[in-house]
Amino acid sequence: MKQFFKYIIVSLAMLSAFSACNKAISDEFVSYPNNQLNDTVWANTGYNATALNKIIFPEITRSTGIVDSFNCLIESKLLFGDSIQIIFPANGCINANGSPITTNSSKIKAEITVLKKKGDFIKYANPTTNIFSLLQASSYCDIKLTKDGQEVNLAPNSQVKIKLKDSTASSDMRFFTGNAIKYFKDSLFAWSPSNDGKVDIWKDNSSAGKILGYEFTTSRIRWFGAAHYADSNVAKSKLNVILPPNFTNKNTIVFAVLKNSKTVISLLGDASSKTFFTYNIPVNTEFTLVSVSKINGDYYFENRVIKSVSANPVSLAPYKKTLPSILEIIDKL
Repeated sequence: MKQFFKYIIVSLAMLSAFSACNKAISDEFVSYPNNQLNDTVWANTGYNATALNKIIFPEITRSTGIVDSFNCLIESKLLFGDSIQIIFPANGCINANGSPITTNSSKIKAEITVLKKKGDFIKYANPTTNIFSLLQASSYCDIKLTKDGQEVNLAPNSQVKIKLKDSTASSDMRFFTGNAIKYFKDSLFAWSPSNDGKVDIWKDNSSAGKILGYEFTTSRIRWFGAAHYADSNVAKSKLNVILPPNFTNKNTIVFAVLKNSKTVISLLGDASSKTFFTYNIPVNTEFTLVSVSKINGDYYFENRVIKSVSANPVSLAPYKKTLPSILEIIDKL
């Protein structure tokens, strides 16, 4: 009989531990021996959403989208179906030292990534913001050129022409470029209007001139795109988000995704208050909060629809979920 009761007690203890570990997200912190879930310390060195995304979504950020090559000594046109066209000028590339590439071995590798959906902006940690100013985004593109594994750039006064198919193309878009910038200790990806290029509407050759997408002309490669500033007259408020103690700025990314606008905002982590925050959320606008975490090899996820932002912090309770299931939800935002 004693052995029987001992078995029952052990079984109940194991069941309780299993249930707690699967939850791992209650407001009352639970410690798990030799587990990264114990770590509740926030990083004070700054928040880097781009670097964190490479940890959370490694198989996505390692992929290069579309890859091709061209001879930089002659004008070259790369076609990817009917959705992307790129024209590189003759003698248009220079190496890291600024010297023209003129050798017989003049093959240049081109890696192209195009972001069009809200979920794309999340997966690549490219929010549609100019620091805290909100942008209405359209198509974003990254062109990386390399030769023998070393990155190369466009020669001075050289320009690339890119046509991107986009059924939502609008004539009120401006040319923006994207860069990782410092905001106090934090590193975040921000978009700024630029004179390094222009964006026009791409039309077919029919008499009606049917709109196909965007045509970019730029002297700058890497990240660029079409966007415009969101309505600045709408009342806005700061958004604060609280997660359980073991979801920190070392293992978690949080985004706000506006419902009726192609606008995605990356929240910054504040180590002093242990919250994620952003400014300038439109007060009476519906949006979805998305948090993705990776702890001890497991993924945790939460998405919550918010009807209107207020001064009160919003609480999220991430739960364990597989990466394919997370991506399926993100891609539908």
